[in-house]
Amino acid sequence: MNIYIQKLLKKLHLYKNRESGTISLIGSNHTPVKVCDIVNGKPQVLREDSENTITFTLRYSAFHKVVKRYDKETFKEL
Repeated sequence: MNIYIQKLLKKLHLYKNRESGTISLIGSNHTPVKVCDIVNGKPQVLREDSENTITFTLRYSAFHKVVKRYDKETFKEL
């Protein structure tokens, strides 16, 4: 096989296996809250729990980062 075709097939395989979905907060007595959508593996999500808040750090690229904070009791964005 041609080396260029092999490289192309590897790239297509990587794009095919990237994750898609959503990040949601779900509680027993609360309505679910959608934090973000994941498309082609972006954003990368870090979750940090503190005493009263849940903090999500959404990293879309090296230069684009979004921080979202939610109250643990009500799931409302702060």
